[in-house]
Amino acid sequence: MLNKMKTILTYLDTPIIIGDANNKLIYLNPAGEEVFQRKVMELVGKEVRELFSGDSWEGILETITQVRKQNRPSRISVEAGSRNFRASISPIIGDEEGFIGYVINLLDIAEGKVADQLKADALIIVNQIRDPLLDIADTLNELKKKVSSGLKKEASRLIEKGLEDSQKVIRLVDELLGFPDAESKKPEVKQEELDISKIIKNTISDMEPFAKKEGVALEWTIPANLPKMLGDQEKLTYALNSLLGFSLNHTPAKGVITVSGKTGQKKDGRRPLIITVSDTGEGIDQAELPHLFDGNSPKAHSEEDEPSVRLGAVKDIIEAHQGRISVVSEKGIGTTFSIVLPAVN
Repeated sequence: MLNKMKTILTYLDTPIIIGDANNKLIYLNPAGEEVFQRKVMELVGKEVRELFSGDSWEGILETITQVRKQNRPSRISVEAGSRNFRASISPIIGDEEGFIGYVINLLDIAEGKVADQLKADALIIVNQIRDPLLDIADTLNELKKKVSSGLKKEASRLIEKGLEDSQKVIRLVDELLGFPDAESKKPEVKQEELDISKIIKNTISDMEPFAKKEGVALEWTIPANLPKMLGDQEKLTYALNSLLGFSLNHTPAKGVITVSGKTGQKKDGRRPLIITVSDTGEGIDQAELPHLFDGNSPKAHSEEDEPSVRLGAVKDIIEAHQGRISVVSEKGIGTTFSIVLPAVN
């Protein structure tokens, strides 16, 4: 559930623009690329004003100044391409830096489209934050009962849980806005016993609607009896979602993405878990493969890139679980990622 947020910006039907405090473009989603007939890779680091006419940009700039000063969203009508939009501009606030940028969401003013787009986008977002909010509400209700009954130790535990659930919601919002997060550093991972079969199947289920929308078949072969492993469910889900998102972004319609899981040959008394994500996509140049996980590959930051596709973070997560990840690819044939993780027994 958590990692579906990482694909929201890419799959929203409304154009999304993210600019920094100096009005340099950070991100343009595919819907925006279609409207402006420009690719995000050719725009990143350039002035946001390049997307708009002079009159529209003056109005947007004035609104950004207002948003920055008042620290709250504002709206303005603008022209983009050959269409008219209602631009909703929201501030991005850093923990220490204050205003660090803004998000522009363009809603088509054409009759009937604004309501439809708002409804579709809101449903996606609300579905992601509803569960953590319910957890927080349950925790606070339990806390109220424990405090009234004098159980201070239990109340302290519930406070910690409430804080943890709150951080989940904050991460969801940060991911939606494209904020940097802890995944860009070496991650710390929990050591909990995990059912990796269930994690893989849940991740596939989360990705299926997006694969269907792109006309890509998503197939899987996951035995129910894969051995348990120790690790961090949230971060492993992130990693698997990232690999599926990468494959989906580089597999054309009528292509196939296949996910498989199995155990390898015993080594040091243990059978390793082996997970593969294969696609029939465009493939990767051999010269790029050695740099795919270090941030220097065009594929790692492609024009279709979005927050979930951070291959360097995926490598960090797998290695933090004492595992390893590798990739093989052939242009015009496809790409296969292989993950090896230690099982409990």
